Amino acid sequence: RVGHAKRVLGKDHNNLQIRQMHWKALNSKDDAIIGANPAERDAKLLRSQLEPWSTGVLRERLATVFGEDHRSLEFENRGKVMRRLLDHYETSGMLPRQVIRVEGTPIRDELQRDLLVELEKWRHSHKINTRPSLKASSYMVLASPRDFEGKESRKARKAATKFARNRRLWELASIAIQE
Repeated sequence: RVGHAKRVLGKDHNNLQIRQMHWKALNSKDDAIIGANPAERDAKLLRSQLEPWSTGVLRERLATVFGEDHRSLEFENRGKVMRRLLDHYETSGMLPRQVIRVEGTPIRDELQRDLLVELEKWRHSHKINTRPSLKASSYMVLASPRDFEGKESRKARKAATKFARNRRLWELASIAIQE
């Protein structure tokens, strides 16, 4: 796939500095991404809701929802893919989208403190942004145990190891969600 890190960056795909320079250059072109981060975007706009999705997911949506030929999308950059997708939504009658607001509920002070302590520990030990297309000093995706339990693949073993290192954070977040 065009844009895949190993193909685009070759032997330098593991070099964090080179990856970040690549993503910065790629995302600064042709309306690739509007706003440096979600806080700078208007959440009511469809574009803001689509920004977090990868270019591959946007291409897939063009093909599956709007019937575009996936082969023709392969070589389109993010800005053009986004523009085509927004144009389809505009002409399809799927806009405007309904905005639903839901008030959150505060969590217990003790749980909030415990969660904050655990997040601070994680922040100081985790200096890698595993999603360089997002502007963050560090970022982590923690897979649910359901995603890797009973599996023997290398990916499943890595996910299990990562989960074990971050189990307390997962447990506290789960309690906060359930309460």
